[in-house]
Amino acid sequence: MFKTMSFEQALRLAELDKQMAAEALAKTGEASSVGYPSPTNATKTEPQASAYSNEQQQESDVMASTDHRGTTDPLSCHHPRTRVEWRNLADEEKRSYVHAVRCLMDKPAPHNQIPASAGDSVYAQLAWVHVYMAPQVHNTDLFLPWHRYYMLVFEQLLRDHCDYRGPLAWWDETQDTGNFTSSGLFTDEYYGELPVIGNGDTEPCVTTGVGQRLP
Repeated sequence: MFKTMSFEQALRLAELDKQMAAEALAKTGEASSVGYPSPTNATKTEPQASAYSNEQQQESDVMASTDHRGTTDPLSCHHPRTRVEWRNLADEEKRSYVHAVRCLMDKPAPHNQIPASAGDSVYAQLAWVHVYMAPQVHNTDLFLPWHRYYMLVFEQLLRDHCDYRGPLAWWDETQDTGNFTSSGLFTDEYYGELPVIGNGDTEPCVTTGVGQRLP
């Protein structure tokens, strides 16, 4: 059975990591004042075990030791999820994927700790979490693991709320650099046609595609 942390648990864990990093940096600064190497000169920085309280450490250990099947071995991923580049999806898979994303945009937001101002859909809440967490997870060593987990949550929301059973799609934009309109994503059948940007246009909008049509 698939098991993930809730949004609230993910936010709390990120806050704990941020707190631990701040306290570790403060302790390193104290050490530098008495003659120990500063962070810029040190070759290795050991984690500060005292940064978590006992309760916080236990919570972090449980989250870190539980993989997506609920086992206690984080390395026993025998059935990893597959990510498929857009061009390698069949036409029916492409339609299924974009309609599932649209489904999340229409799915009413659940009542939870995410503020109502985040939006009134599951998709809006997901987008809010990314914006909220950006200062903590961008330009830090949390960038790759956090976003990997974020996409896993996104995939599971598609499955739980919209019965999506296909792979999570990704787009290799390097193959379309300089001519995005030829990528195949930006059509009325999928993400919508890219607008023509004329002189004086400041915020051109996509007005076609599955995201603009009623289900």
